[in-house]
Amino acid sequence: MNNNIVDLTLNDVVDLTTTPSRLYKAIIPGPPTPLSRAKFLRGRYVNLSKPKMRQFAAAIKQQIPQCAVAPLFARDEPVEICIWFLLPRPVRHFEGNRRALGRLKESAKRLLFPFVRPDLDNLIKFVLDSVGGLVFVDDSQVVKLTACKIRDNEGLCEGATIVHFKEVNETTIVDKPN
Repeated sequence: MNNNIVDLTLNDVVDLTTTPSRLYKAIIPGPPTPLSRAKFLRGRYVNLSKPKMRQFAAAIKQQIPQCAVAPLFARDEPVEICIWFLLPRPVRHFEGNRRALGRLKESAKRLLFPFVRPDLDNLIKFVLDSVGGLVFVDDSQVVKLTACKIRDNEGLCEGATIVHFKEVNETTIVDKPN
């Protein structure tokens, strides 16, 4: 049995040494939300994710006030997005099955990668659709996307979505698969 406990914090997943000149960060607390499929109700299609998308966009505007006036990146600027979806931990991961600070079981800290719903692609679609028009003009501007779905290890482990928007320039290295 491997006794190495993985204790991942935000500083471990963000390399701040290569910070581009235009980097915008936002942390939206609460469980990450997936994009739900449109439903056909009363003779028309309804996007049930719309209210949550408005809340997500409002949280982005509050943390990055520049995007309230115009998109952060013009139509001709390529964008790189890094997203960390910190999923909330179930109460069984805590001592006494009660969510409280410092009560996370040591054995639960090893359970970092959740193989559960929501699917990563639906989480990504929700973020991209929510910030369209705020951060970039069109999501076709996104040329590099990094996303990770992990368990939250901080505080009460209730989850969060952490998003970094970066400009892409000539010095950005893109590794091509072999």
